[in-house]
Amino acid sequence: MRGTNSRTQESGRPGSNRDVQLGQLSGPLWGKCAWWPLLSPLPELPRLTYPGQMLYLFMLLIPMAAVSAPIALAPTVIYPWYAAEAHPLGLTPLADQELGGLLMWVGAGLYLMCVFSLIFFRWARREDRDEPVAGRPAARPSWG
Repeated sequence: MRGTNSRTQESGRPGSNRDVQLGQLSGPLWGKCAWWPLLSPLPELPRLTYPGQMLYLFMLLIPMAAVSAPIALAPTVIYPWYAAEAHPLGLTPLADQELGGLLMWVGAGLYLMCVFSLIFFRWARREDRDEPVAGRPAARPSWG
C-alpha cells in the first residue's frame, strides 16, 4: 500500500491511504445494511414482507440513479485526475466516465430488477398455494 499512498499524493488525488482503507472496509458494512431488509436471518429483525421487499428495491433505484446518471451524462470529466493518466483499455477519460456511470446505472438497475422479479415470483407462488384447487371447496380459515 505504500506505493498507492505515494502515487496518490504525487497525482494530487484527495485522501490518504488510511481514508482509502477505511472506505474499502466500510463498503461491505454498508452493503450488508442495504440488503438486511431482504436477507435478515434474525427473528428480532425480520425480513420485510414480499410487497415491502419489492417497494424497498424500487426505492433503492432512486438514489442509485441520482448518483450514476450525472456521472454517465456529464459533458466533461468530473474527476480531473482521470484525465492525467492513460486508460489501460485506450478509452478517453470521458468515455471511461460514461462507461462507469452506465454500468452503475443500467447494470446495477438490471440486477435489482432481477431480484425484484425473483421476489415477485416467490410471492406469486406462495399466493398460488393459498388458492383452492378447482373442484374442491376452499379450506375454512383457522380464525373463523
